[in-house]
Amino acid sequence: LLLITNSEWYYTDAICRHLFDGAEPGLDSWRQVFDLVVVEAKKPRFFKRAHPFQEVVAGAAPGEQGGGSVATPAWGGTYAGGSRAGLMELLDCLGEQVLYVGDHIYGDILSSKRVSTWRTALVVRELEDELVARRELTSQHRHAEVLRSELADFGRRMDDVRDLLLLYRSLAERGELPEDGDVLKRAESYLEEMRREHKVMRLHKNRLQGRISDAINPYWGSVFKQGSNKSLFGSQVDDFACIYTSRVSNLSAYGSHHYFRVLEDPMMHDTLL
Repeated sequence: LLLITNSEWYYTDAICRHLFDGAEPGLDSWRQVFDLVVVEAKKPRFFKRAHPFQEVVAGAAPGEQGGGSVATPAWGGTYAGGSRAGLMELLDCLGEQVLYVGDHIYGDILSSKRVSTWRTALVVRELEDELVARRELTSQHRHAEVLRSELADFGRRMDDVRDLLLLYRSLAERGELPEDGDVLKRAESYLEEMRREHKVMRLHKNRLQGRISDAINPYWGSVFKQGSNKSLFGSQVDDFACIYTSRVSNLSAYGSHHYFRVLEDPMMHDTLL
């Protein structure tokens, strides 16, 4: 278990002592938790460029490390700087055997994914509140799904009426319209009525979607969705994070050899089957 952070040593040490020291019987020092500590990693540079690891000497003044530099770190050490390439020399394993956990979509997940085969896990703390809100809004979500389906069906019917109206107009221009001259006016009137009804349905759907978004967060709604579509953040999570969770401790519910499998990810034509 490794800790790779952009924070300086004095800050990392203070935070980790507060979080870990004495948290469990026998846990006297937070250094017992991690097999290797890298501070001032300067991510995302850490993933892209070769840079030596500088040993951090205990008791060194803030901003100073006090030790020598090495290309490859050693287990149990504390270092500043470094690079992914040097770390992989120590790990001596395939990239896909490494699970990198981070909470920054660019500095952690996108940057590591673009230059390595590391598996990635994104920590999104907002996920917990969003899941609670979604459970409380189950009926509203189902209603929104029904409205979206009804809007899609209604839109297809409108397309059929538009096609029929175009045919009537073409026949009228050629003088081939049936003797009932009002058929064109009736078709235009019917289409206009459908447009008004469609507008009311869309307004109802948007208001419902707005109430759902406000319940999740009154300022920006869901961080994962924009209406019925993925937000930019949601798309990046889907594209670059192998898994995502609300906190690292959730992984303790799974064994060290657990294999996370993706849910079915259908393409558009799969929905027709």
